[in-house]
Amino acid sequence: MLLHKLHPGVLMMETLRLRIEFKDRVGIVYDVSQVVSPKNINIISLQVLPNNMYLEIEALGERESTTLQQELKAIPGVRQVEPIEVMPHEERERQLRAVLDSVSDGIIAVDRKGHITVFNPACEKILLISAEKALGRDVAEVVSMDIPMINSLKNGEGYDHKEVMITTPRGRHHYLSTGRPIKDQSGRVIGMVAALKDMSQVRDLVYSVTKLP
Repeated sequence: MLLHKLHPGVLMMETLRLRIEFKDRVGIVYDVSQVVSPKNINIISLQVLPNNMYLEIEALGERESTTLQQELKAIPGVRQVEPIEVMPHEERERQLRAVLDSVSDGIIAVDRKGHITVFNPACEKILLISAEKALGRDVAEVVSMDIPMINSLKNGEGYDHKEVMITTPRGRHHYLSTGRPIKDQSGRVIGMVAALKDMSQVRDLVYSVTKLP
């Protein structure tokens, strides 16, 4: 469970992040909120995982921080309270961003309406459009109405190594695309992610593998 409670200006302030290790029991989240809320501390995010709760709040003075941690430790079932550098969801986002930034294939993700939510640096180079201009726009408008991920978004089926032709400011180019639907827990399609590889790179790879020594 991940909750966000944002207030104007909160994202610009220093924050305190805490990991609260506890013995799993009913009401632990309520008990933590009963310690924090009376102090009028802004809760920025709260993430609950098995036997661990991650709490991000506005920064406190050293004395206030120590007092808060002591009060949290006094909650029945709490085993440990310690400051941490990064919230788990932030760490996953950074890891994902690092992966997307490092791969040579263009990666595009869209939501259920076909609006672009991910557009990695390789995609910017392939399609000659910045992520800033692509994000939030309809993928058919940015890339092409003929790309297979649009149909897959409707039928919920993935595809492998489909050839597509896309027009960019450099002209019309040939790509290979592989895509997979993104589904929620009930199996409904809520988005799509696809990879684009320039066919010239494919040819270069085939040549490097098959050329005679």
